[in-house]
Amino acid sequence: MAQQIDRIGFFHFVKDDDQPIPSLKVELKKYHPSEIDGSLIVLPETFNLGRCYRDSIPGQFIAATPFLNDLADLSRRAGAVFVVSVLEATPMCRLPYNSAYLVTPDNGKAPVLMSRKMDPSGLYQAVDQPAGENPLEYGGICVATAVCAGLHPLLRREPFRCDQGQPSAAQGPVYSCLYGLNY
Repeated sequence: MAQQIDRIGFFHFVKDDDQPIPSLKVELKKYHPSEIDGSLIVLPETFNLGRCYRDSIPGQFIAATPFLNDLADLSRRAGAVFVVSVLEATPMCRLPYNSAYLVTPDNGKAPVLMSRKMDPSGLYQAVDQPAGENPLEYGGICVATAVCAGLHPLLRREPFRCDQGQPSAAQGPVYSCLYGLNY
């Protein structure tokens, strides 16, 4: 059963670039656990970069799979849901994907790919078609993501709807979690 989303917030990541998850833990400890439980927290774009965004070191970042696993563990312990953009290595291309994931406290549930950057910047591998489950219903709300300039192609579609024309259990509004440079 998906946890009910009661609050939405974001983590403004401005220091300790090489320690994103420990930095997030420090910030979460500033709040009472009841203020974190049931929250959807939007994390910055390329959260696993491991350095200041402006530092040009192509191809160097914290590996996505263990990073997402650590974030899922934190999600379970804190009772929070995270939307995060991470860089993912691509074996067939020199550029990584910039991908958005939904990370939930549900035991045994892997992070869910929601979208990938669609705008070719030269820094990341762009995709031609939408990837992942976007938007998706979780915790009584509809969550949608767009990575960086990835919203532009989505604006040509109908408004976000989780129910895809079918009755939906989501009673709340649609929330778009949009990424941009936070550095």
